[in-house]
Amino acid sequence: MNKFSNSQILLLCGFLSSVFFVFDAAIPLGVAGGFSYIFVIIISLFSHQRNLIILVAIVASILTIIGVFISPLGGEFWPVFLNRCFTLLAIWSTALLGIKLKKIMSEKKLKEDEFHKIFELSPDIIGKGTIGGKFSEINSAVIKTLGYKKEAFLSTPFIDFVHKDDVAGTLSALEDAVKKKRNIIFNNRCRCSAGYYKWFEWNVLATSENNTFYTVVRDITERVFSERNANLSNKRLAGEKKTAHSKQINRINSSNTDSINGSPVIDNHNNNNNDNNKVIEGYNEITISQWSPEMTIDDD
Repeated sequence: MNKFSNSQILLLCGFLSSVFFVFDAAIPLGVAGGFSYIFVIIISLFSHQRNLIILVAIVASILTIIGVFISPLGGEFWPVFLNRCFTLLAIWSTALLGIKLKKIMSEKKLKEDEFHKIFELSPDIIGKGTIGGKFSEINSAVIKTLGYKKEAFLSTPFIDFVHKDDVAGTLSALEDAVKKKRNIIFNNRCRCSAGYYKWFEWNVLATSENNTFYTVVRDITERVFSERNANLSNKRLAGEKKTAHSKQINRINSSNTDSINGSPVIDNHNNNNNDNNKVIEGYNEITISQWSPEMTIDDD
């Protein structure tokens, strides 16, 4: 941010232009007095307004031309003419190059501001650090995700936040990323300010600059626990299915034993319904109500 306002810069340029004009009018023609106006153009570059720079360049050009007519005679015409032409060229070159430079700087600052907004608004932790060292840059997501203030996180080696069982794997993955100069994705656990741990997915891109890396760290705690719960549910269902199947086989074997010993086989579920007690022919007197598609019927 400039320390001076546009009006202050304009007043300063006007004052200096007046001083340089008086000086130019007092010296003989042929002396490069007009080049002093370039300093006025340089001062105008501190302005926010492009039009102010052009205005100062126009005023400086007019005063340079007027100086030809009011300055004391001295020197030949052509050297004097070339001197004033070079002065005008220098004035406008400085002004236009300054405007171009300010435009480039303005665009760069705009992009930096946009990047900073994205950097700070990202729900994922984004940072820059060194292997075995500290983060030099981190966004505000570290506050929400881990509960640490930026200053506290940046002042502590990041490996101190990693679960002790994941330290070796984390350092190995980061070293591999630096050596091979490629993108690496790995998971680990990091300690929150409250003392418990969360699961994170690290997406790391290393550079050749002093073992430096850039990373995006995403909280995947809910995903990890959801996957674990799903696996436990599948195992439990498989176990219950296996247990039910075993009980069904045991019941069939028990029915077969009773049939061999001469005991009648009765379907207790529908003992009053003769249709439901029909026997599957050739299958050891097993009733329809006892059979399921999971059972295997031997050809014998």
